[in-house]
Amino acid sequence: MSPETNEMSDFDSRREQLRRSQMIAQRRELLRLHPELHRTLDLEKLRQVVDFDEIRVAAGSSVARNEAIEGSDIDGAMVITRRPVKLISRLRFVRELRLQSFRAADISELQAAARRYERKSSSRPDDSWFLSEEHRELFRQKEEAEATLVRFYSRRQIQTHLKNKDFPGSGDLVYRTGAVIK
Repeated sequence: MSPETNEMSDFDSRREQLRRSQMIAQRRELLRLHPELHRTLDLEKLRQVVDFDEIRVAAGSSVARNEAIEGSDIDGAMVITRRPVKLISRLRFVRELRLQSFRAADISELQAAARRYERKSSSRPDDSWFLSEEHRELFRQKEEAEATLVRFYSRRQIQTHLKNKDFPGSGDLVYRTGAVIK
């Protein structure tokens, strides 16, 4: 990697950190002015869909900072369960998060959006430089899904990952069974 490329990635990283801290400051100020916008997760409804032990979210997410407002994201959430969860239950869980006014997506939705985008972009190779409104919408969906991905892991999967030392990152433990974000 050339020094110029490394400097650019450092610059991009700093710019992203600045953007994120500005966004957090804006959310904090908005909640201070309008406490009625503060969102909480209804764990009882979520537990009816998937019986989970705990939920972890990335430290930088709005939920982890107790600043969740309507339309905010749950980025990098990890739902830990006793046993593996079927696709239909995962999709219902994500839908319930959306009904509670949080942006969230399952990895299957991300993969489906990526496949649709690839299919649409390769269908017209002669004008691949031109993005139609439909392409932009698909790309927006893909980007949004990446930013708000919710993953499910059973206790057994976590133990296997820990043995192999490839556990997918660790976020702050935000709440356990029965606790709520206030």
